[in-house]
Parts: sequence; structure tokens; C-alpha cells
Amino acid sequence: IKRLVSVHYTSNVIPDVFFKDCINLEEVTFETTNLTSIGSEAFKNCYKLNNLSPLFVSGTIGQSAFENCTALTSITVEVSSINSIDIFKGCTSLEEANTNKLGVSMFENCTSLEEVNVSSIFSVTLEKSRSLWIVTSEVHPWNISVAEVIESVSIPSIFTSDEQP
Repeated sequence: IKRLVSVHYTSNVIPDVFFKDCINLEEVTFETTNLTSIGSEAFKNCYKLNNLSPLFVSGTIGQSAFENCTALTSITVEVSSINSIDIFKGCTSLEEANTNKLGVSMFENCTSLEEVNVSSIFSVTLEKSRSLWIVTSEVHPWNISVAEVIESVSIPSIFTSDEQP
């Protein structure tokens, strides 16, 4: 599908590769506020996607679900678990991300990313090597490379630590 511009989506599941390569898709609104899952590569290469309503996913988001959505500037995602990599990889216009979970390479090559707000962090350390050590409330340690352009990471102060996990 190459001419789709706007979608009002009524299902609570977005299958794998469902909107992949919809290069003119600009906007997706969801009838339901609680999605069950977003499949792998569901929105991959939707270069013009710039308006995405906040996502509340009771299941998981698949690998590379929003990879190369180069027009996205801001996202809000709440998800039960993230077991996938590269979810927002290559979203070069993404400036702000609000999420409750972080995943491996979640924001890789997001060269405009300036702010990441994370709501459910147990502990965090920003090392001199520009790596962010994360331990979530599920106690899974992640070493996430932080782009040089990130200016701030907001984490509730009661959950911060200066020690590496």
C-alpha cells in the first residue's frame, strides 16, 4: 500500500508487517486505547508517519516495529514487556520519547533524540563511556548505548543510583 495517508484503526492487534512500507502513511489513530500487541516490522519504513497517538500495549511490541519512521518527532509508549530489539531504530527525527520500559537498541540511530523520560526504572547509571546502565523493576540489566545528542534522561529520583548494577 503506497498511497495510504491516514488510518483510523479499530482492532486491538497490529499484525507483523501490517503497515510495512506504507511510505505515504502520515497518521494513525486507534479506536481502542489498549492494544494487545504490535507485530514485528508493523510500521517499518513508514517514512512519513509523524502523528501517532499514545500507545498502551498490554502485550509486547515486536522487533523493528517502527524502524525507519523518519518523520516521528515524539512518542509515548506504555507496554507490559519489551523482548524485542530495534523498536524505534533509525527514527532520525525523534526528539522525545516517553516510555515505561527500555529495550536493547530501542533508539539506535535516533540521531535527533534529546530527551528520554522513563517512568518505571529501578536504578540507572550514566557512565563516562556514554552508556546507560538500566535495571528495570523486573531486574533485567541492559547496557544501552546513548547517542551523543541526548541532553537529558528523566528518572524519578527515588529510583536512581550511582552504582553500576
